[in-house]
Amino acid sequence: MINKHEANHNSIQCGNSNPVANSCTNNTFELATNPHPRYPATEHASAAIASAHQPASLLFPHSVLDFSSPLTSRTMSLVYPSTSTPSSRYWWHTATIYELYPSSFKDSNGDGIGDIPGIISKIPYLASLGIDAVWLAACYKSGGVDMGYDVVDYRDIDPQYGTVSDIEKLTEELDKVGIRLIMDMVVNHTSHRHPWFMESRLLTESDKRQWYIWRKGKTSVQVDGTTKRTPPNNWSSVFGGPAWTYDEVTDEWYLHIFAKEQPDLNWANRKVRVAIYEDMRSWLDMGVAGFRMDVINLISKPENLEDLDAAVVDPEVVEQPAFDLICNGSRIHDYLQEMRRVVLDPFSTEPDKECMMVGEVICTSDPSAIRQYTEPHRKELSMAYQYDLFEWLHCGPKGKFSAYNPPIPLDKTLSGFKNIITYWQTSLQHHHGGWGTIWLESHDTARSVSRFLDLTAPHLSVPEQHNLRCQVSKLLCILQTTLGGTLFIYQGQELGLTNLSPSIPISEYQDVESRLAWETEYHTLLSLARLHPTRISKAEIDMSDFESQIRLKARDHARTPLPWTPATSASPHAGFSDAPKEVQMWSPMNTDSNSAECNIADQDLAPNSTLNFWRKSLLFRKSRPETLVFGSFEAVPILPEDDPRIFAYWRRGTSSPTPSTSSSSSKTTAANIHSKAEADNNLLIVMNLSAEEGVEVHLPRIPGVEKHDGKLAMYEWVAGTDEKGKTARERVVRNGGEWCWGGMRGLCLLVEEDREGGKWFLGVGVYVLRIRVLDKGIRLRSGSSHQASWYGLVAVEGVGNSKNTQGCGVGWHFHLDPSA
Repeated sequence: MINKHEANHNSIQCGNSNPVANSCTNNTFELATNPHPRYPATEHASAAIASAHQPASLLFPHSVLDFSSPLTSRTMSLVYPSTSTPSSRYWWHTATIYELYPSSFKDSNGDGIGDIPGIISKIPYLASLGIDAVWLAACYKSGGVDMGYDVVDYRDIDPQYGTVSDIEKLTEELDKVGIRLIMDMVVNHTSHRHPWFMESRLLTESDKRQWYIWRKGKTSVQVDGTTKRTPPNNWSSVFGGPAWTYDEVTDEWYLHIFAKEQPDLNWANRKVRVAIYEDMRSWLDMGVAGFRMDVINLISKPENLEDLDAAVVDPEVVEQPAFDLICNGSRIHDYLQEMRRVVLDPFSTEPDKECMMVGEVICTSDPSAIRQYTEPHRKELSMAYQYDLFEWLHCGPKGKFSAYNPPIPLDKTLSGFKNIITYWQTSLQHHHGGWGTIWLESHDTARSVSRFLDLTAPHLSVPEQHNLRCQVSKLLCILQTTLGGTLFIYQGQELGLTNLSPSIPISEYQDVESRLAWETEYHTLLSLARLHPTRISKAEIDMSDFESQIRLKARDHARTPLPWTPATSASPHAGFSDAPKEVQMWSPMNTDSNSAECNIADQDLAPNSTLNFWRKSLLFRKSRPETLVFGSFEAVPILPEDDPRIFAYWRRGTSSPTPSTSSSSSKTTAANIHSKAEADNNLLIVMNLSAEEGVEVHLPRIPGVEKHDGKLAMYEWVAGTDEKGKTARERVVRNGGEWCWGGMRGLCLLVEEDREGGKWFLGVGVYVLRIRVLDKGIRLRSGSSHQASWYGLVAVEGVGNSKNTQGCGVGWHFHLDPSA
């Protein structure tokens, strides 16, 4: 059998690249006034992929352990504090931004495709989450190859989603509930059906010829005397195969870093930039609050690119990834400074109307390189959307759809996970007010719960699957909402949605990345089969390993229609569409949307649901911006050796908040200056990253704990559970003394049996706020009618505890009751 371990993988492989520093330019930039012509929408591409199944372990499955290590050459400082407070504050610093994928959010007209009127109908739900802005994924008139990311017209909306008037109405309706709209801009490339490219392709003498990157290819004489054409260089496309396509009409090749239907624009041409800036300004005129810039660090290409071959990383194939050559090019900062000055600055005349620009900066693992994009004095990006954590966890030795064999050990995986988060929290935001983002899901990734947790293990019962799904989704919620930077969440993440069910054939997957990666892998294996000593038939080619990677990592998993209600005979499409059963949705849906944990309606009514946990956690984050958004980060090592299973860190409130540039409107109250009491709060977060319940936590002495007499002391504490999770011992060591109190299941810091004999516990994590040492017992009152009496000598105000026999916290927020 020929399998993936004998073959190459032509998927994206990201390396490190440092940008060249560029000085700002101050040339006068004039904009033309004539809009470019429209072009009608075209057909949509189809996919053909076979089915597979992905086996893995319980938590952090082996298939997800297959990472290369980017940290081996880095010096980690686990207790290095960041001071991420920017010199000025804008609304987007404290914002929670919700990415919305229009095809999959809500179908209003029964055609099986989500649309903008459907989004408008669900604005009350968006408001209930407590978000501040909606990032609308690309919905421009498109060539239909890459779900809106192959743009035909930057100023028009694809008819399947609605009209420009619908966008105007969406902006107005969101504004009424204090939510801003951010548009996705794709300016590295267009569709091959864009009028610019069609003119460029038709006439070599046309002015538009220089709007794209055309080059002469190479020729070689074969043994049989025939001439073979080859591309200008050996660069590979992100989606597999060469990054060049030959055009017979003009006998030249055009560059496309992505699909052949997505030709790259020539940003060195000033007229291209003028046209792009005009299109961007047209959306700001409608009230859009900013942009997410797709793969923005690819727009500056080297001038002599035809002479630059990429380094060979896979000798079995001709095409090689060229990200070291095309990321963070020599003029990237000139272009972004120009874009900021020409496009955004004229619309940022008032503090509360500061336009936001977040850039997707791929294949860049150097914080100093990221800071060149985000430091305020450079006037480029507001923040960067960076992939280091994702690439570490989910890219194999030969790209996204490859895996390490044997897998990287679990302890190294968990350590790497913690170290990367610590690395970026402490290395990026503590310099000159640079700003970062916090995200675990987007339209370009699979579902985070499935990436971190395997629910297909045969020994798991349905209730056990539900418990684990709930716990892991809440653990990831705790992680995201307690890190510094601007928080991004993706639709369905607030429900803990998982990847597509293994029962759904891969042939139904729609994404161009999945389809082309599959085709590239298959043809590679077929070529190897032809060289095999004994002829191997097509039926004998083994694609199972590659299929398992598709099932784990494909973008299709995040793009499935959102389940609003249980799937029933009366509502076969789970509330996403009112179409009858025989109408096929544009993408497959999971068949478990009738389960209580898998749809919005049921989770909305369940106080312990992942949805309501997210709502409480976002509210908690918004109430403590000085600590959770602007505060410093200190990773806490677990003693006696740093236990990879436990991730503990302090978020320390800023002591001197910087003035806010935001007004007191409903949109920006979270960014206003908070009281010194809130600024002085220190928050300790402890998380159990493993699937084990009997983990004992040893933390070093905690400085600055307040005694009952108001003096400060240092204490050491231990938390743990036994193997069965029934009893535990937590203690505070003080001058050789020791106090013990009740038990819990999973990881928490304090627990006490209440009057009814129940227990407070949480299996995955806990916030701890304001640790106080007291001489006598106190009573804590929760946000509900329930009261719990605690008789230890330590009181903890925290979020993440739950009285729930299933171990899924609902986010109780305890307050000290001075009257007790």
